[in-house]
Amino acid sequence: MVLGVRDTSLCSLIPAVNKLTSELLEAEKSNRRLERELRASRKSLGAMLMLRGNLQGDIEKTAKSQAVESAKAEERLLSLDFVTMKARELSTRRVKLEAQLVSRNMDKSITHKAIVQLSEVFQHCATPVVTIKASCIQG
Repeated sequence: MVLGVRDTSLCSLIPAVNKLTSELLEAEKSNRRLERELRASRKSLGAMLMLRGNLQGDIEKTAKSQAVESAKAEERLLSLDFVTMKARELSTRRVKLEAQLVSRNMDKSITHKAIVQLSEVFQHCATPVVTIKASCIQG
């Protein structure tokens, strides 16, 4: 910094020193403001990096969880397919066996439909018996 004055008299030297002092103070003030902004930026950058790390961890956990859920869903689907195929197989076996019984002139009262109907009849008959027993016990 060179002090630029036209003459070296005391009258022109003091205003030049005052001007340089005020410029120096302005520069220091600007420097402090920029340092505060830099600290704030570093602080927010650190917080963002922490959030980014947390988010990446959450994403990894979610991906693992989704993989496990997908495997469970696949297993359930395969199990459902197995049960469906087994039900079809048993149904066709029942139909074949009923046809075999009919071809041997067996009584139709032992078919699946007849047994189901008979079970329903017994259920309807059992309800009044239970109520009669309950009224006899109370009375």
